[in-house]
Amino acid sequence: MVQTGATGSSIRGLTNGGSRNPNHEKKMEKTVKLWQAIIATIMLIITVGTAIVNQSTKIEGQRLQIEFLQSISRDQAIQIKDINQQFKEINSKLTDILVTLQNKEDRNKR
Repeated sequence: MVQTGATGSSIRGLTNGGSRNPNHEKKMEKTVKLWQAIIATIMLIITVGTAIVNQSTKIEGQRLQIEFLQSISRDQAIQIKDINQQFKEINSKLTDILVTLQNKEDRNKR
């Protein structure tokens, strides 16, 4: 029985007579190149995705650091206001004491 078409040996790129089939080799080369391109594209996508995740992580860390520094800045501003208020109170008390002492000294001189 004679078969028209491929036999088992044509799968490896050979015709029935044992010689190479150039069309089959070209198709295989195109298939290999296509798969190489697909794999390269997938690897590129993975690389870009990894870079994006890394940048997102860095940005989130910097955002948290900025929030922390802003919180510290607000706390320091409140502390400075409190210290200024305390300074004003102490200054006022010292002024009162100085005036009182000055008045006593003036009375003693008379």
